[in-house]
Amino acid sequence: MKFGQTRVLQTAKGKIAVGIALIFFGAAAILAAPTTTDKLICGLIVLTGAVLILLGIRQDRTEKSYFRNNDKEAK
Repeated sequence: MKFGQTRVLQTAKGKIAVGIALIFFGAAAILAAPTTTDKLICGLIVLTGAVLILLGIRQDRTEKSYFRNNDKEAK
């Protein structure tokens, strides 16, 4: 990821990086939350991070299989 990149969530690496960052921020927010309701709301941040990581991994696998299949057809 380059500094100042504006379309981070379009790449697989970007989705994974943002997901990891959200998990860390969400974990800190959960530890700092005073009530159970606040902890549940902050848990949504962690859940969003996990979903972004899964979407990034899925996109990465799709891109790799696409390039593998096109490479075989080119030969």
